[in-house]
Amino acid sequence: MLGRERLKELVALKEKKYRRRYGRFLVEGPHLLMELARSDWPVEWLLLSPDRERDPELAPALARLTDRGARLVVLPREQLFRLSDVETTQGVLAVCPIPGRSWRPEIGASWRRVLVLDGLQDPGNVGTLIRSAAWFGWDAVLLGAGSADPYSPKAVRSSMGGLFFVPVFDPPLGSALKELSQQGMCLWGAVVEGGVPFCAIPPPDRVALLIGSEAMGIRTQLQALVQQRVYIPRIGRGVESLNAAVAGGILLAYLSGLCPETSAG
Repeated sequence: MLGRERLKELVALKEKKYRRRYGRFLVEGPHLLMELARSDWPVEWLLLSPDRERDPELAPALARLTDRGARLVVLPREQLFRLSDVETTQGVLAVCPIPGRSWRPEIGASWRRVLVLDGLQDPGNVGTLIRSAAWFGWDAVLLGAGSADPYSPKAVRSSMGGLFFVPVFDPPLGSALKELSQQGMCLWGAVVEGGVPFCAIPPPDRVALLIGSEAMGIRTQLQALVQQRVYIPRIGRGVESLNAAVAGGILLAYLSGLCPETSAG
């Protein structure tokens, strides 16, 4: 059992200000627990319902995490329900520390590909793009001011574990992009109009892909830093634009060099 004050503190982690205050966030569900076990991410607490304690599917992950120092606590489902961010709790939660990553100019010197999100407010989109960046092996994700918290429950779920495998930073984007450019990285900006079709240009050896919010696009002060504006050509009719996460996934795949014939043309 958890004490009343400890439980209250953990419930508060569903809100951003308390995640920042306590330096922790919640991870919910069997799949994410297994991804945690595959990663090197530290885990402080494992909170399980009684029926999950001896779940054979979870046993290997629980063993790895407890060997790494995670404390396992069995809780009644009513307490887990208070911690859960979904309607029906799956009876599996973990409490993890938020990494203290500080931006320094030299950090990006060895990067080949970095995803930059400017004011992307939907946590589902942020999580999905982190998932895609991890899938395609990108080096990092930079989140600008106004972007959704990557440690919110919805963003963590949407990342499907990608959060544990690609580092996320939140530097001042203007200075960070200038530093990356000075280190030889080409900055591509995704736009709806005013650019060139993305597939008309071969992917650079080193690239930072900047995606703005669906409502506002890339902020004016950052557009001045963009070296190549690209868009995804529309083939059909009746749709004004693509979802930011869908568009980002297409561009991430292309810039990862998965289409060599098209890239060369």
